[in-house]
Amino acid sequence: MKILIIVESPTKAKTLKKYLGNDYIVCSSYGHVFDLPESEFGINIQNNFEPKFVPISGKQKLISGLKKMSKESNLVLLATDADREGEAISYHLSTLFPSKKMTVKRVILKEYTPTAIQNSIQKTTNIDKNLVEAQITRRILDRIVGYTLSPFLWKAIQGGLSAGRVQSVTLKWLCERDLEIKNFQKEEFWELFCNVKTKNFETFQMQLSKKNGQKIKIKNKEEINQIINVLQTFPEQSNPFPERSRREQILKISNIKEEKKVEKPYPPFTTSTLQKAAHITLSFTTSKTMKTAQSLYEGVDLSHGYRTGLITYMRTDSTRVSDKAHHLALSYIKNVFGEKYCGSTYNIASKKSGIQDAHEAIRPVDVNITPESTKDFLHPDQYKLYNLIWNRFVSSRMSPEELSQITVEAIKQEYTFETTQKRSVFPGYKILYPNKKDQITIPENLKIGDVLEIVKFIPEQKFTSPPPHYTEASLVDKLEKTGIGRPSTYSSIIETLLKRKYAIRKEKKLLPTDLGQVVNKELTSKFLYIIEDKFTAKVEVELDKIEEGKVSRIDFLTDFYNTFINVIQEAKKQPKKSEKKVCPLCNEGFLNNKISKKGKQFVICSRFPMCEYSLYGSP
Repeated sequence: MKILIIVESPTKAKTLKKYLGNDYIVCSSYGHVFDLPESEFGINIQNNFEPKFVPISGKQKLISGLKKMSKESNLVLLATDADREGEAISYHLSTLFPSKKMTVKRVILKEYTPTAIQNSIQKTTNIDKNLVEAQITRRILDRIVGYTLSPFLWKAIQGGLSAGRVQSVTLKWLCERDLEIKNFQKEEFWELFCNVKTKNFETFQMQLSKKNGQKIKIKNKEEINQIINVLQTFPEQSNPFPERSRREQILKISNIKEEKKVEKPYPPFTTSTLQKAAHITLSFTTSKTMKTAQSLYEGVDLSHGYRTGLITYMRTDSTRVSDKAHHLALSYIKNVFGEKYCGSTYNIASKKSGIQDAHEAIRPVDVNITPESTKDFLHPDQYKLYNLIWNRFVSSRMSPEELSQITVEAIKQEYTFETTQKRSVFPGYKILYPNKKDQITIPENLKIGDVLEIVKFIPEQKFTSPPPHYTEASLVDKLEKTGIGRPSTYSSIIETLLKRKYAIRKEKKLLPTDLGQVVNKELTSKFLYIIEDKFTAKVEVELDKIEEGKVSRIDFLTDFYNTFINVIQEAKKQPKKSEKKVCPLCNEGFLNNKISKKGKQFVICSRFPMCEYSLYGSP
């Protein structure tokens, strides 16, 4: 009898088939096979929130095929992803096979390499019921919220709209930031720089920083002109250059500080930090990052005649690294860069609250498979992302950069100018993972008491800036810090807002559409409690407790529903909107707010097309 192995994607199945012999049947479930029904609520509230799971449309033939293949086997190994979704998929798949006739076991594949696969198959386990409970609870919760709130949007705005527990919070952030930017009142301020020259004719730039030892704030042009006027003259008795014009300007060095600093390497990537880094450095969307990472995890052909996974599992919130991977990285660093570049500790950031730590950080499965060796076999996007992951991981095992920070202060009367430079004494991890910060070059051999001649004043007018619109990177950062959603869901949250035309991408920014603004206004006016940050974050904490076996699904859903239904009842009591306005063109129809396919709001006569009145914006 053969062993049946079921994975989620056909790509993973192809990779496994290359490594396993004829004793195995490998097939794919193509994700979930069961879900709540599309055409009905599917949850029995009165019967302890019992969900009704049915085969997903179009999956009946696949299910029949899996049952047929299982007849050739007495052992089924469920090798779906090692997270809540994967565990739930395995659970639903297990219900297809009679447990009395065959053994069904769970297999966790964190790396798609020959050794890792063989080791995992030898370490089978049972399905984690707590993980399944957490996923089912989330699914029920989101169905309750979506099915209950969406009808309010249909009645108030137009049909076909939908609300979601997490997406509505995220939309609220986008709308709040957009309003904050529109209402922002800029304030003027000035900064004063000057180019100075030493007695050896070396030049560099300094900035005015203090007046009478206190940080200086310059509000307008008049103030900065007064400061420049003072700095352009000096008392006759203190003129060090009596043969020169009184209009010449000097500064005297009053202090030189030198500090030794170290800059530690970044930890290896988690899902969220990978999404942020790929967005900033590679201009990848979160969706593109996750799809590309998935392909690297599932396996690529490096011309060896078989597929091999290049990175570990890409949905993780941990920076933990196995001892084996750590020591292999140290060995590589020692051979290529020298022992001095090897980190003395694991260089792992302290564990934050809320981290599951179920998986390692995202890292290359074999540090000796360098990005350069894979370049000819990878798609350009795959290469860019693998290069980023590989460099981040290897650099995280390296020694810190050693710096010398020099700050020079120079004074004239009550004014202090200063400049700071960081000089790299030893590059450490920066030899592999540099940043591009501009550095000011300060001449060497400066001493306290040295006189600097001001060559030129450079006043700069500036204005305070509003907070920027969210980008995908900053939105992921907000989701993570607020504790809303989980790393594996960040990409889908953003894509849902875009798909439903509640937001658009514009020059890397995420902007709410007119439709998004209208939907947010309706939700926040009636259901603010449900889409309030702390409430939504608390739900995530409770789901984690269910995953840990500390809270039961029924108890949590009961508490949630009792609160939720009260909010809904209050929303129903709110007074109806005032009467609609009469069309100014025909004086017969009424003006209706509509939303275009692109999410743009407009007004149209109810008698259209008989009356052609239409207007973008509110009536």
